[in-house]
Amino acid sequence: MRESSYIMYPEKHFAVVRFKTKDINLKEIIKINTAYKNDENYSNIHYLVMILLGSNPRFKESDLDKVIQEYTQNPQKNNHIRSVFVVDTPKTTAFAHLMISHTSEQAFYCTTLEKAYEYLSPPFSYSEFLEKVQS
Repeated sequence: MRESSYIMYPEKHFAVVRFKTKDINLKEIIKINTAYKNDENYSNIHYLVMILLGSNPRFKESDLDKVIQEYTQNPQKNNHIRSVFVVDTPKTTAFAHLMISHTSEQAFYCTTLEKAYEYLSPPFSYSEFLEKVQS
């Protein structure tokens, strides 16, 4: 099983979170969220793209409050300006919509990296964005 991961580019104020496991469960959310939000560069991130392609959120209804709590609580100052979820199924779209409805930053979901770049409007080129997202 491949593990989900994140990479931060603090000099660009940009981060990528990539869910690589087929099934995303509460344990997976807690693990990646804890690592990402406790990273020393977390407060330097303004633009975040979350890649959910090929993933399947698998939560019990009773887990949803905990998932939302994990997404909205920040152990450090959150300086995100915009976030984008890249989705490819109705289930990942619903998951992204649920998360977006509980955040104060500008957040979007879409199905292409081109649209993700457009929504984020980061201060670097599309080719650099692709290089960072696909690495």
